[in-house]
Amino acid sequence: MISNARAACKKDLLIAEGVTCCINVSRRQPFPDFEVRTLRVPVVDDPLQNLSHYFDQPSVELIDSTIKSGGKCLVYCKHGRSRSATICIAYLIKHWNMSLKDAFQVIAISWLSVMG
Repeated sequence: MISNARAACKKDLLIAEGVTCCINVSRRQPFPDFEVRTLRVPVVDDPLQNLSHYFDQPSVELIDSTIKSGGKCLVYCKHGRSRSATICIAYLIKHWNMSLKDAFQVIAISWLSVMG
């Protein structure tokens, strides 16, 4: 799942969706205020920020292990568009063997359905 920081901190929504893990792809955005597994990917919202060293570990692997254990992982950044989408695309490429184009389309459709 992908979201912005505002929605990611709505405890009732996260509980209703069954979120068990939150990956915060920012340096300053808050975490939800209830018991879930968390990870901060400390990057800034800058087109020159290199996220590639976060693709293999721990973020992409945490998404995979959360899903394999039956949980749901929410990946978010301030606006839920670029940094969080990049991590989700990396996950789809690595663990679902998708092409970049296909992974981008999956995330774009997901984003539109959530943010729409």
